[in-house]
Amino acid sequence: MTHRRSARLNQATTSATLTDRRTTELNARKDAFKRLEKQRAIVHPTTRRSATLKQRTNATRSSDSVAGQDTKTKSDGATSQAAETYHSTEFLNEAISQDQDKLQPFVQLFARLGTAYYHLRRFQPQVCLDTLASLPAEQQATPWVISKIARSQYELQSYKDAKATFEVLRRVAPSWVEDLEVYSTVLWHLNDDVALAFHAHELADNHFLSPQTWCAIGNSFSLQKAHADAIKCFKRATQLQPQLAHSYSLLGHEYIDAEQYDEASTAFRRALQVDARHYVALVGLGRVQERLGKFELAMKNYMSAERINPTSGVLLTHIARVLDKLGNPRLGLKYIQRAAKLDLPDKLLAFAKLQSARLLLRLGSPTEALQELHSAEQIAPDEPDVHFMLGKAHLLENDKGRALKCFTIALSLNPRNEAIREAMSSLEDSND
Repeated sequence: MTHRRSARLNQATTSATLTDRRTTELNARKDAFKRLEKQRAIVHPTTRRSATLKQRTNATRSSDSVAGQDTKTKSDGATSQAAETYHSTEFLNEAISQDQDKLQPFVQLFARLGTAYYHLRRFQPQVCLDTLASLPAEQQATPWVISKIARSQYELQSYKDAKATFEVLRRVAPSWVEDLEVYSTVLWHLNDDVALAFHAHELADNHFLSPQTWCAIGNSFSLQKAHADAIKCFKRATQLQPQLAHSYSLLGHEYIDAEQYDEASTAFRRALQVDARHYVALVGLGRVQERLGKFELAMKNYMSAERINPTSGVLLTHIARVLDKLGNPRLGLKYIQRAAKLDLPDKLLAFAKLQSARLLLRLGSPTEALQELHSAEQIAPDEPDVHFMLGKAHLLENDKGRALKCFTIALSLNPRNEAIREAMSSLEDSND
């Protein structure tokens, strides 16, 4: 019984348990179905699409709002940065403008100095002098400007003015040595042996190792016709400063006077290596070729020098002389007339007029030659060649009395001239 009861109880319990389990499952299914129906009722496809669009719209608006805020923030930052940049640029421009106003006088000053030096290097000395004259008075009193004024006067063959300017330079700046090689050359042209010797001693005492010192000593020896000593001094100058073209030119001209033409050519070519526009060296090469009888080569060198410096009166007289030797006196006369129109020193002007008269006599124009010779006589009355050429001109006009008078004056000024003696002898023979 007990076992049966137990069995029945167990059976009942089991059946009850199964019934409860089924009921629970059914209830769960109903609940799930209800939830599903509720979800279907709440979330309709159209409604969900609208909700999705609404969410996207809201998201877009929120992003646009954020972007707008960012843009506004960036715009405000850019505006403030631009304002700061504008103010800083304005301040910088104002500072630059103030600096430019302060620098403008210096810019104008250096522009004038550069212009003056450019014209000096282009051998336009008068333009250089005009430019330097436009400088303020305190700048005209500086050693650099004074030395360039003196060099310009030297290029114009105004040797007396150049000497006076160099003397001012020596008083203003005793330690200044630049361009003093030109000063000693000016004194050489003026035949001022006393001033040249004093200048050489003064430089030797204070600037013994300066090339300008040895150029001055060499010019002093050259003026005394001591060519060997002058050559040694000029060589010393080239050793002290190999880039000084003027010292090589002085050496070359001294070799010409000593009739050492190969050495002279070497010195002049060395000067051209240092400065290709050093026309004095080209003139020296022309003189060497002319002495050797190579007139075509001499003319080539002279014309090269004339292209560099067309206002050199000495150079124009060389060209006229060589053209005469080449059989073209008419063209030579044009060059010598160009030289006579320049502002030349008295000695060179007298020589130019004398050479012009010689070419006019060769061309058969004694009347015009007499006009040139009378002008030369007024400039250099003690020049024997002037009176000798006057005698020749009068002789061509058959005025033998005046011719004899001029020959006599020329012979009294130069008693050792054989050409004058021969002219007088031939004139006396024709009278007999």
